Amino acid sequence: MMDKVPQLTTDNMPSRNAAVGSDGVDLPGAAIHCTDAEPSLKSMITKVARGPEVNVGGRAPVLRMLQSVARSSSPYLFVEDACHDWPGDAAAIRTAWNTGMFSSFLAETADPDFISFDQRLGLLHVRGAPLHTALARTDWDEVERQFPHLNLSQDFVYDVAVSFAKEERPYIELLFAGLVRLGHPVFYDFNEQDRLLGSRCDDYLERAFLQQSRFVVVMPTITYGTRRSHLYEVELFREKLPRDRLLPIFDISKPRGPFDSLFDQGHLWLEPDQELAPQAAHHAEVISKKIGSDVAAVLRRGR
Repeated sequence: MMDKVPQLTTDNMPSRNAAVGSDGVDLPGAAIHCTDAEPSLKSMITKVARGPEVNVGGRAPVLRMLQSVARSSSPYLFVEDACHDWPGDAAAIRTAWNTGMFSSFLAETADPDFISFDQRLGLLHVRGAPLHTALARTDWDEVERQFPHLNLSQDFVYDVAVSFAKEERPYIELLFAGLVRLGHPVFYDFNEQDRLLGSRCDDYLERAFLQQSRFVVVMPTITYGTRRSHLYEVELFREKLPRDRLLPIFDISKPRGPFDSLFDQGHLWLEPDQELAPQAAHHAEVISKKIGSDVAAVLRRGR
């Protein structure tokens, strides 16, 4: 359990018309009171904006949610509104909602009297004028500069997409969870069901795999690539996806499959007779480092 951000309380708030911000500037209409014994609202916002986990190549979904609230005249913000504001971070924002990350993080770090998240509705609520005013007047460029390890200008919606046969789902579930914990948005079918429902699946998958994902994890097995449900993905990867964007994971117990040509490039091993969780956690860390190296290379070129 992480330490809670020390909070303002209604007992120490002055009247709304006599407020002073953390930088000493008058904030008309806001009730903000900061003593030497408690952090400023600016400090509180920065700590919450940092999010539950950060890493090289990771995203900042909580930061994006707060920035969207700051742009709005309303203290309420739906997840999909933030996704519209930050399309490059939409997958990370939705994943933080789907996995309960927003709810658990805010419950651990922020007083619900000031900020809360409705998991069912996907609704962030900033309660009271003081915090909403402070958010609106926050220098977000400065906040972002405090997180140089994050790539906040994303070239891809997803850091990773996963393609696999259904027999591999128990392992893929663990890999997905591990990558999410490390801060990566992942294209995983069970995390996209509401958006896949009623959509043209082939078009949706082509965008996700070819245009929106930095890397594609593929598990080449004898069943993968032979079933109708996989044939479209196999053809996409063979014909349109550069090999260096494919990250193969080979199950050592399975016979040769249609993607054995990937065996001559760097790959990871899965031993199904061993416990899956530690293997998935290790693989997630290796893939995360790969993502981080790729992001760092892009950032260096941009300097």
